[in-house]
Amino acid sequence: MGHLCSKSVSDVNHDTGISGGSHTRSSHSGASPIAYGDMTSAVGIEDVRREVKILKALSGHKNLVQFHDAFEDANNIYMVMELCEGGELLERIVSRGGRYPEQESKTILVQILNVVAFFHLQGVVHRDLKPENFLFVKKDENTGLKVIDFGLSDFVKPGKNFWSLCMFLALFCSLNICI
Repeated sequence: MGHLCSKSVSDVNHDTGISGGSHTRSSHSGASPIAYGDMTSAVGIEDVRREVKILKALSGHKNLVQFHDAFEDANNIYMVMELCEGGELLERIVSRGGRYPEQESKTILVQILNVVAFFHLQGVVHRDLKPENFLFVKKDENTGLKVIDFGLSDFVKPGKNFWSLCMFLALFCSLNICI
């Protein structure tokens, strides 16, 4: 069973089935709102189109949230994705007082680096990697980690400079980038 993400339709393009509105994401059957930016502009609509295209293109890695389908009705775009019940990586870090044993940290980092290498080899850059965008599959301590939220992602294009387009929070930024 997957979870449901929806985007309210304000300017439906019936050829692509992608449009704007508010983004909701649920770890259960219900939905909770998540701010997703301006989905009424042409740029916002194109961002949603790109996200769905990227999610369709990426599949087959155990640490990548599985995308099942996207469809629309008169008011919403729905994205059906894998259900991840274990919460965010950031929540786990905070619940442990910010401390992780070295072996567990290694296990998490190996999963993160493997999935990042996978989508880089597929020609995709995420551009929003942070602890909130990694979910645990189950609440168990020794469960898999999944990368989510490809809203800022893009396909690598020859000659395109992604450096000027990088989005990050200083809290999760390495010092050489922040300076």
